[in-house]
Amino acid sequence: MSNTPIETLAVTASSNLLEIRSKRHELREEMQLLKEKKRVVELQRTKIKNLIRSSGLMPPEKYKQCCDAQSKYAEQIAHNEKRMSEIKLQLQKLADDEQSCYKKPKPIVVAGKLEPLGKECIAALVALREKYQQFAADHTRVSSMRTMAAEFVCQINPIIKAALKVSQPM
Repeated sequence: MSNTPIETLAVTASSNLLEIRSKRHELREEMQLLKEKKRVVELQRTKIKNLIRSSGLMPPEKYKQCCDAQSKYAEQIAHNEKRMSEIKLQLQKLADDEQSCYKKPKPIVVAGKLEPLGKECIAALVALREKYQQFAADHTRVSSMRTMAAEFVCQINPIIKAALKVSQPM
């Protein structure tokens, strides 16, 4: 059972979207863990800061230990903030990628087997083009609708020409 190109595109787009959403979810979870770690480290740093302030004169080795611990916590906080900013950038990129998945035209999935372009298909495309050409020429319609119909006609013409080339024997 082989997939047609349209079915393959649909599966690829949905799997890409699923991968993007999964990655965004993982990054959000990592962000939450980093926020929690940062909060805990800040709390520990504040405790040491309060200890230094409230204890008055400390022995030099105890004071050095407190200062070293404060420095270590400050480095951890800076590291967490750096990683959080990286995650924010990744999340933004993934959000943009997800939006681009929605902007791509969704493939038309036809139930059953797809046949090569036949005379019936080309005739249907030509009839559709003529219908929209008449719509675009009808001045009783709203101008924006006429413009849209004319643009549709312009877009369908290359498809009809390509279908005619494929259907003609060489």
